[in-house]
Amino acid sequence: MIPDGGNQSSVTTFVLLGFSEYPNLQGPLFLAFLIIYTVTVVGNLGIILVTRINPKLHTPMYFFLSHLSFLDICYSHVFTPKFLEILIVKIGIISFKGCMVQFYFACTFVITEMFMLAVMAYDRFVAVSGTMMLQEGNQSTTITFVLLGFSEYPDLQVPFFLLFLTIYMVSVVGNLGMIMIIRISPKLHTPMYFFLSHLSFLDFCYSSVLTPKLLEVLVVEVGTISFMGCMMQFFFGCTFVITEMFMLAAMAYDRFVAVCNPLLYTVAMPRKLCALLVAGCYVWGIVCSFVQTCFLMALSFCGSNTINHFGCEYSAVIAASCSDTRTNLMLSFVISTFNEASSLLIILASYVFIVVAIIKMPSTGGLRKAFSTCASHLTAITVFHGIILLLYCMPSSKNSLLLVKVATVLYTVVIPMLNPLIYSLRNNDVKEALRKIFNAKLLSHPA
Repeated sequence: MIPDGGNQSSVTTFVLLGFSEYPNLQGPLFLAFLIIYTVTVVGNLGIILVTRINPKLHTPMYFFLSHLSFLDICYSHVFTPKFLEILIVKIGIISFKGCMVQFYFACTFVITEMFMLAVMAYDRFVAVSGTMMLQEGNQSTTITFVLLGFSEYPDLQVPFFLLFLTIYMVSVVGNLGMIMIIRISPKLHTPMYFFLSHLSFLDFCYSSVLTPKLLEVLVVEVGTISFMGCMMQFFFGCTFVITEMFMLAAMAYDRFVAVCNPLLYTVAMPRKLCALLVAGCYVWGIVCSFVQTCFLMALSFCGSNTINHFGCEYSAVIAASCSDTRTNLMLSFVISTFNEASSLLIILASYVFIVVAIIKMPSTGGLRKAFSTCASHLTAITVFHGIILLLYCMPSSKNSLLLVKVATVLYTVVIPMLNPLIYSLRNNDVKEALRKIFNAKLLSHPA
């Protein structure tokens, strides 16, 4: 806060000391840094000029490099002239506004260069992995995978199709309905239902990534998918599953706050914090999926390119590759173990505190309310993580291939259907909101 003396920023002048403690070095330092600054400006302008003139350098790598050179010129030019001035004058000064402008532009260019270097690292990754793929015959444009699905059970194809179609329709209607109810009912505009609406959105999304292809594989003689289609299916499926994993963890923390600090619940869980937790779940899901997808795309495939699955599940795609997949398997193990362990640790820690708080409650009414608050979430967690652990903790053998398919069906088709049912049938607020909506509809359309 500015004191009552007025708007000091309009009259303040800062004194810059520089290297004033070394008066004998002012001249040599001025000459040294003047030479360095000159070389910096000439060198970076030369790089920009060369990349613009030479057609051979009109590639992504040199496009980023020209911008890197531009940033180097800019943030060097922000500080160095003032620095050189301080070295040759007795007292270096700068106005308040000049100081703020200098900081603003320097900070802008430094942070921009930081991320420019990250983008250049990604460019180098694409260049190297692209070279590897070209050496294998430009697989991304030519490979078509054959999906076996449940072809070992030909008599069950039609019953499976009808069953999964029904489940998928219930899942879509249930999750979209849950989102609509939460948006319509003002009583459900709380952190708990904010997370629940995103959980329903995730259930709808990752169910829609795999189920349509599963239904297609069940009704056609030979189910196929292109290389890029397979990679996109895996990326989005993996993104939504990992995001849901941490969304359930965020919901566990929300339940911990609601039970352990009910009077300050809305203060402890403001909308900004809820939005940050949700955004963090999505960002982490995208990052993990992107890394695994990039490693999958670097694999080579030969022979029949048959995937013994109804979709591009990670282990099934790796099994179809003729490359050395030890790195991919290790990466999958590390990411899966970290995500499962960290999300479960958050959930377990939250519920340990919840149990302690429930034990300390004197009245049975409060205990019953606390239990009903967490029952739906606990059920969803048990089903989701139980199936995930079943899928990734199975022994690697031919006998487990069918179990992998069944487990994948459970978490991509069945769980998205169960979650809205769990939260609607066991939640009084949702049931009350549904009754109000139906009553309003009936009153607005009298017989």
